Amino acid sequence: RDYPELTKKCVAILNDWYKRFPPGLWSRLIKRNQRLIKEINEYAPLIDELTLFLERERARELDVDSSNDAQFTIVDLCSGFGFLAMLLSELFADWFFVHKPALRMMRDIILVDRMWPQHGEPTTRDDGHHINREHVDNYVWPIPLHTLKMNIKKKRTLQDLKSYVFESPVSWTRRGIDASEACPSAETRPKARVILLGVHLCGTLSLRACQMVNESADAVAFACIKPCCLPGRKQLYSKCYYELGGHRFSTAQVYFPLSFADYEARRAAKGDDGDKLWNPRRQELRKSRHTAEDGMFAEGAKEDGSKGDCDGSDGESGHHEQEAELAAEMSERVAGAGQAVAAEGGETRRERKRKQE
Repeated sequence: RDYPELTKKCVAILNDWYKRFPPGLWSRLIKRNQRLIKEINEYAPLIDELTLFLERERARELDVDSSNDAQFTIVDLCSGFGFLAMLLSELFADWFFVHKPALRMMRDIILVDRMWPQHGEPTTRDDGHHINREHVDNYVWPIPLHTLKMNIKKKRTLQDLKSYVFESPVSWTRRGIDASEACPSAETRPKARVILLGVHLCGTLSLRACQMVNESADAVAFACIKPCCLPGRKQLYSKCYYELGGHRFSTAQVYFPLSFADYEARRAAKGDDGDKLWNPRRQELRKSRHTAEDGMFAEGAKEDGSKGDCDGSDGESGHHEQEAELAAEMSERVAGAGQAVAAEGGETRRERKRKQE
């Protein structure tokens, strides 16, 4: 409803896929109509923001002699089946097939996921431990799609992506794409321009994505991160602290940033047992989640002098400001209600129920 033009384009693309793909592949793609609609609905804000960014870049390149600028490589983190990359390949086909090579803004799309088979293994391998990549390798896509098996939770993966993608075009990735070309030195490689996308990044995967932006600010021209969930509740009472840019925080600060001072006071008074005494209200947990997403994922990615555009949640214009205002309003209401109950010596619902019994 909010993106009518994009919806029409997506429907046309799905109709084309229905005619082009064999029944088995089409069944794997959609599974259930409701799931397909859900995926498009979640991708829509991201695609809209990415389109606006590319339009600004095209206008800039038309105004300025920037024929030496490298083309964009889209990196889809934790891509899964690759539905987002497939849509982007179709939607931005006009940005790839143009008459003037200097105006070709899109180079290719890399699907990064730990479930892809290793290079050289059967492309149709589907044993429950790997994703069948037949739909990627056996069909011609307007913008070329490449799979890359990587686990972004591992620290080495950040270095691999920097070496194989961010600091050089995809021609020299470890998958051996166009391996007939000799790999030039770092000084002579063309400049890479990366569009980093991360949708449904669970837990600390969003932190990894922000870390990639911070450490490769010169290469990442645009980043859009849409977290799926916060770090797990099982890590709530751990002694682990996360560091990102200029931020240092624990899981408790992510879940309960508005009452963390009280939490620390209890912990200091009770020692290790104080961790188990903290059980925040559900309303606070809900608004704390919004506050954490706005602050941690958006601001964290801009630390260390990041030069890229980074949308920390879902790419929708004005979304963060609205969520911040809502969180502040809820904070005032909850605080006001708590003061009123304390002033009146009010009882909790559980205490009233016990008296009635």
